[in-house]
Amino acid sequence: MKNLLRISLLMFLITAFLVNSSYSTDLKLGVSGKKQFKTNKAVGPLELKFVSTAPLEEIRGSVSDKNIQSTVYLDPANLEGINGKVSYQTKNLETGLKTRDEHLKSDEWLDADKYPEIFFEVKGMKDIKIISSDGGKATIEATVMGIYSMHGKTKSITVPIKLIYIKESESSKKRASGDFLSVEGKFQIALKDFEVGGKMSTVGSKVGEKIDINFRLFYNIQ
Repeated sequence: MKNLLRISLLMFLITAFLVNSSYSTDLKLGVSGKKQFKTNKAVGPLELKFVSTAPLEEIRGSVSDKNIQSTVYLDPANLEGINGKVSYQTKNLETGLKTRDEHLKSDEWLDADKYPEIFFEVKGMKDIKIISSDGGKATIEATVMGIYSMHGKTKSITVPIKLIYIKESESSKKRASGDFLSVEGKFQIALKDFEVGGKMSTVGSKVGEKIDINFRLFYNIQ
């Protein structure tokens, strides 16, 4: 009898763990099912900026909105299951000085010819907090998990984000069709993790050892 009780208790604990592990966050907008979203400048301006801060120099750069590509798959009733990709070509990085841009993309630094793409592959979402959900709009704060790839190297990172989901309405149709999605956030990468400028004496003096990246992207269902 005691053994039967132990087994029953064990099965209960396992079931509770499995149920809790499969918990999914719902935006409560009456929308479900995984949907494909793609970046669209008609919804809002795409922004991707980076800053290198070092004792001797601060370098600010960006990628123009026409060169940012992203597709995200999201179920509004299961936010944890998000996946997708944000990418751009290494050659599209701009810092405002042509000679510096050429140097940045040379084989001494990012080697744009050998490693033409920089991307972040989204693998899921956690620590989700619903800030508001009213009518056709919901706002959350969360942490996105994924893989960042640059200079032929990859690293698992987490990115704190703010996400806004807007259901299609007569007003939103004036911009674009389908539901809207906006995602913004910021994170930091270390150049040494991607073997960039490892032998350069300028890293740490003129180029920051870590790069701050800020982004804001707008999508619609396609």
